[in-house]
Amino acid sequence: MVMGIFALLSTAVYGNYRSYNTNVSLENLSHQIALLIRQAQVYGISVTQQNQKGFGAYFSSGLNDNKSFPLFDDINGNKTYDSSNNESLEEITIRSGDFIAELCINPSTPTGTCPSGQLLSNLHIIFIRPNPEAVFQGVYFTSGNPTGSEVASAKIVIQSPNGSKRKIVVWNTGQIAVEKQQ
Repeated sequence: MVMGIFALLSTAVYGNYRSYNTNVSLENLSHQIALLIRQAQVYGISVTQQNQKGFGAYFSSGLNDNKSFPLFDDINGNKTYDSSNNESLEEITIRSGDFIAELCINPSTPTGTCPSGQLLSNLHIIFIRPNPEAVFQGVYFTSGNPTGSEVASAKIVIQSPNGSKRKIVVWNTGQIAVEKQQ
């Protein structure tokens, strides 16, 4: 009888452990991404050096895309990450099965899902001294490049292999939030 109860409890705990582990991994990744963006903002506001062209974070979407996302110094001033120009200061590397499912800009509101016409293949979030405001550069999957001040917010949606999602919202005012995706 004791062994049966122990087996039942062990099964319940093990089944919940996998779900718990996945949720913790996703939560940690979402906060790492938000901290990377915040670090770019702090560098962009406070670093005083010869190059005052800005600091940013670069993201690309998709399950099979590069799983490293750099904090970069915009050496050439084009408001985009250039890997060939040695702009990377540090990187986040996703080591789990989690991935960036969606990148989008949303001129009207950051709530809800990303409209298909506003999905991006990559996103650059840049902060230029002395302003705490974010400047967004991206490339649509369809066509065109959303830029700068006409974009009110950007959203990064990360997903675990089991389908759980978290979103990181960055407003052009410099605010950053991590939310559970419904």
